Amino acid sequence: MGIVLSSLSSLKKRRKKGKRFEPSAEQVQNFLRAAAEGNVDELEKGALGGVDVDILNDNGETAVMIASKFGHLDAVGYLLEELGADPTIPCILGLNCLMHAALHGQPHIVEYLASQLRTGAAGAGETRGPPGGPGVPGGGGGIDIEATDGKGRTAFELALGAGHTNVLKILNELRARASIKIYATTWNCNAAKNPDHLMISALLSGGLEAGDHIEQYGMYIIALQETVELNVSSVLKNKDISLAWEQPILHKLNESRAEKLPKFQLVVKKHLVGMLLLIFALEPIRVLISNIQLFKIGVGAGKTIGVGGNKGAVAARFRFWGRNIMVLNCHLPAHQKALKDRNSALAQIWKKLNVMSPDSKDQVVLCLGDFNYRLTYNIKEFKQVEGLIHNHQIGSLLENEQLLQERKQGKVLQGASRKGK
Repeated sequence: MGIVLSSLSSLKKRRKKGKRFEPSAEQVQNFLRAAAEGNVDELEKGALGGVDVDILNDNGETAVMIASKFGHLDAVGYLLEELGADPTIPCILGLNCLMHAALHGQPHIVEYLASQLRTGAAGAGETRGPPGGPGVPGGGGGIDIEATDGKGRTAFELALGAGHTNVLKILNELRARASIKIYATTWNCNAAKNPDHLMISALLSGGLEAGDHIEQYGMYIIALQETVELNVSSVLKNKDISLAWEQPILHKLNESRAEKLPKFQLVVKKHLVGMLLLIFALEPIRVLISNIQLFKIGVGAGKTIGVGGNKGAVAARFRFWGRNIMVLNCHLPAHQKALKDRNSALAQIWKKLNVMSPDSKDQVVLCLGDFNYRLTYNIKEFKQVEGLIHNHQIGSLLENEQLLQERKQGKVLQGASRKGK
């Protein structure tokens, strides 16, 4: 082996001086086949025979890409650390060796490349990290874990689409960038029973942007209110009817996904009388969610007699993508004159759940629900309101919206921003 390494060292010196060998087509073919088979001895022979370590096959793939996607760790290490292969070269689809390993579910290759990113360890080539971070060894510089392929997908997104959970865990530790779209919606069901296909379709597509479709989202957050009739009996029984919603939603989310694609799973389920919070996530994303805590806060009728309460909130707190997330589904007291009751109920919920307090560890708070805040117009001004809506004068309407007015006066939701359509 010492003679081989000496020969390789001599080869590198000749390359630096511009001296090149002209290998035969058979030598090139054998070199690329050796990468696919993980045959380090044949890779050595090819290098000594003058094969360019970064030569491309018909798909525009280098030897290190081929070895990466087939999971040959020794070959990848040898190509990078001994032969100085360039790990940043993209194939004709725009994928580098890290992306190939991620797409084909090779966690040990991704871990190796990731370890080089963490330590900046250098072999035969230099270590030149991307802007803002270190790289892996290679004659062409370091791999950028946030690089994208020809379709704008990162290594994380490629692994996510293919459902490679072990790869996602590694990339998640590195805080690899990815665009995971989350769909969040809220709906007062008005005691709708046995939701049908059209109802579920509307629930899951009503908030989509133009051109979007269900398959583009990795997580769905569904906040429902009045899933049962709000009467004394339903408050006392607090019957769990979540399956009536959970099953058809899950079926709709997965019905158009190909057999080999990762499926959605239920991650969170919490109910209180008519309030129901459901969170679904793709299987690979599910493993990135941890430390789940569930809560219920009852206010209003029922709470006074020691049971759930027909109003209040159900909530979930969890860790996702390196952040502490809080999701609330609130249903506040109704009627035009119940403004103080709404403020009081919301204050109780936030205090009991320690939402946005100085010592709160939540980094993202998503507060959904039927807040029941109203416009301050009286019934005599109905025609005026109707005209503003017809003329799309939304700004004038918002100036008379109770929740915005109460926030402006510092009475509720301090520190929060109002988002959504």
